Amino acid sequence: MITLAVAVTVAIRVGILVVSPSAFRDDPDAYRAIALTVAEHRIVGLQNSEGLPRATAFRPPLYPLLLSSVCTRGELPGFRVGLIHVVIAALTTLLIFDSTLRLATYSGVHFGRIRRSGLAAVASLIVAVDPILLRQSSEVMTETFATLLSAAVFWGWIRLVVASDSRRMWPRAAVLGLLLGLAYLCRPPFLAWAVLICMAILAAGFRGALWSRKKSWIAASLTAGMCALAVVAWTMRNSTVMGHPIWATSHGGYTLLLANNDLFYDHLETSPFGNVWDADGFLNAYEHRYDGDPRDASFWRQAWDQPPRVPESANASEPVTEHSDDKLCAEAALATIRRRPATFVWSCVVRAIRLWSPLPHMTQNRSIVAIILVSGFYVVLYAAVCVGAWRHRGAVFSKPWWSMWLLIFTLTAVHSIYWSNLRMRAPAIPALAMIAIMAAGTSNKEPAKA
Repeated sequence: MITLAVAVTVAIRVGILVVSPSAFRDDPDAYRAIALTVAEHRIVGLQNSEGLPRATAFRPPLYPLLLSSVCTRGELPGFRVGLIHVVIAALTTLLIFDSTLRLATYSGVHFGRIRRSGLAAVASLIVAVDPILLRQSSEVMTETFATLLSAAVFWGWIRLVVASDSRRMWPRAAVLGLLLGLAYLCRPPFLAWAVLICMAILAAGFRGALWSRKKSWIAASLTAGMCALAVVAWTMRNSTVMGHPIWATSHGGYTLLLANNDLFYDHLETSPFGNVWDADGFLNAYEHRYDGDPRDASFWRQAWDQPPRVPESANASEPVTEHSDDKLCAEAALATIRRRPATFVWSCVVRAIRLWSPLPHMTQNRSIVAIILVSGFYVVLYAAVCVGAWRHRGAVFSKPWWSMWLLIFTLTAVHSIYWSNLRMRAPAIPALAMIAIMAAGTSNKEPAKA
């Protein structure tokens, strides 16, 4: 059954690439550019018009480092990126299959005549055909890789909490920390998830039955320590080459400003709920951020018709750097939040809804048929999640499932403040799939003791 699940996953993802003539053509997040710089100059950075590299912390490093391994002669062929994404999808299927089998074994849920391996295959295929992941599988972006890493963390967590003795517990705690560190290097918000998971390890000991308090402290320390290695390494690198101890990226300020600016807040206050925000006005104003003060509300009300000043020449006495530019964006966003706290709270609600909405935005370049199909998929998935979680709540909210709920909480909390859209929930799709298949259970028994 696992062979069939992997084969179907590979066939689906290869098929998507075959029918996508523009696959991997664009580079919206500059991952291709960073990967090429790594391959050519051994620097996580970007190249100027003359081909000279400069170090950057604009994006997290793990995905471009992976892509750089298949660069040749200054190029990153699309078919090689596609091959990486197909392999990643196959590995994700393997992890979800194994995790689902373990969860079915320890959940205490009776599935009648349904074989557990069949349920595991279904959970894997839900992820394989997820519309967000299908769409992003043909883009040079991190959703495919981040989903693999979240599935790996789920797998590592499940193996840890079912460890029956300390000889298994300690290495599994270290592996979980390593996986969390890799996830953080792919998407910095995963660090908040790592903190919550370490707290959950402690809670598992303090609630008894699973571990003693002493063992939980040791396990949490091992997990935190391994994850901290990645955080320290990336921060020290940035401190050395960027001049600032950037622990995440130099892009967070922009993402915060995109979600919290006066033009977006005006839209929320004046437009019907669900209307798509036209960000052209924001993008135009953003380009002129050195022609005025974006921390002032009046800046966003001006009509910017003249060409913007080049940021590097905005202030000769204090040259603009990647870090200072991102800091300015963060300060402008925080100034907006302070001026309009009530709208900020409402914007958080809107962003959380947009993150989990089953309905994609209706835009001119999207067909109604595609929107209906995508919406139908998520309505059915969410319904199955609700049924499975409610019917078997004694199992689904037990310790082996904690990491999944913590990721759902983390994504909601982070992206209710920063910018959000449907694709940012991609790492949680494996969790939703594994919870959804619990709806097939026909009875509820006591969860097996780990």
